Amino acid sequence: MRTRSSLGSWYAFEPDPGRSRGVLNGLSLPMKNAQLRAELKRLIVTELNLKGRHPDTIGDDAPLFGAGLGLDSLDALQLAMVIEEKLGVRVPEGDEARAIFQSVRAIADHIEKVRGE
Repeated sequence: MRTRSSLGSWYAFEPDPGRSRGVLNGLSLPMKNAQLRAELKRLIVTELNLKGRHPDTIGDDAPLFGAGLGLDSLDALQLAMVIEEKLGVRVPEGDEARAIFQSVRAIADHIEKVRGE
């Protein structure tokens, strides 16, 4: 993902699925919670094909299901698979998953907890 820094220069950032790390211009760096939340929003929009939606419009604490973003159970299954595939973290099923999928922040917190950060 190409992003513009606060100084106006471009840099490339890609997540590293092995840990909560990313690759910034070829250097492996820890991925901060804010970066992880931004990556999760990007994955939600791209992987769930939310046409007309921009990742920046998704609030960190906004509900992902129902009246919030409007995702459904099939979206939850697809998102769980994407998180496991791209970020290397398994999302449990049932009531645990409901708590994790409450918001982008809850998902990011779960990922960091599983990774021990």
